[in-house]
Amino acid sequence: GMQTVRDQARKAEEKTGKNIVVAINADYYNMATGEPTNHLVMGGKIVHRSTDPNSYYFAVLKDGTPVIRNSTEPLDDVWEAVGSPFPLVIDGQVQESLAYDTYAMPRNAVGVTADGKVIVMVNDGRQAPKSVGYTSYEIAKMMKAYGCVDAVYLDGGGSATYASKSEGTNTLTVKNSPSDGNERLVSDTLLFYSTAKPDGEFDHASLSPVDKLYTPYSTVQFTATGVDQAGAPNCRQTDFLLLKTIRTALSQPTANLFQTERQARSQLTIFQMKR
Repeated sequence: GMQTVRDQARKAEEKTGKNIVVAINADYYNMATGEPTNHLVMGGKIVHRSTDPNSYYFAVLKDGTPVIRNSTEPLDDVWEAVGSPFPLVIDGQVQESLAYDTYAMPRNAVGVTADGKVIVMVNDGRQAPKSVGYTSYEIAKMMKAYGCVDAVYLDGGGSATYASKSEGTNTLTVKNSPSDGNERLVSDTLLFYSTAKPDGEFDHASLSPVDKLYTPYSTVQFTATGVDQAGAPNCRQTDFLLLKTIRTALSQPTANLFQTERQARSQLTIFQMKR
């Protein structure tokens, strides 16, 4: 059946115990039955095969290597894979055949850099004047600009959804603005999990601006959340004294964000010595 991106991520966390930190929608699918259009491999098991020799797939191999391949290439060494209707960048070259596409809309893509990093991109659209979107050719050029030597298109339009856990939180929230006005039910998703283990020890303050947009020369207000080395919000009581000092410093219009935490740490050290 079909579920929202976040519901699929939640089910995956419940089943595997993994900490899902990013989730995006994946391949095209039959909106009546939920059947994916192209390849889908889960845990080494082939769930669905593409019948289109011109389609592609993004995969993580059994040895952990991320790759992008044409659908005619074997799946024997694949551990996880999601299908793609067409490529954006192959061997470092933007697919010039996409230049014919002049329709801007929400888009979704995944790519791999020369050193094996995985890049995902989801853009809004169909919400003028806030956002219009990209053409497939434009998003292909963006993926190359981000360093991808290979990249493929996933599913855009109202399906385009990007959810993530912000540092200092334990909840997946949708960060883009789906053009349907809400999360659409989709067939399959691409999930990323973190293996970092929370230890509850204060590591740094995660700073976030209060508003999304600011005019030049305006005062920027921030919120501060104490997090451990894994980005988890669970910190000890004494750490909140440090966080409180940071919040106080951030209330000053001329606060230097790079010096604030160092200053707060010094004040916390003094406090611990005196008490």
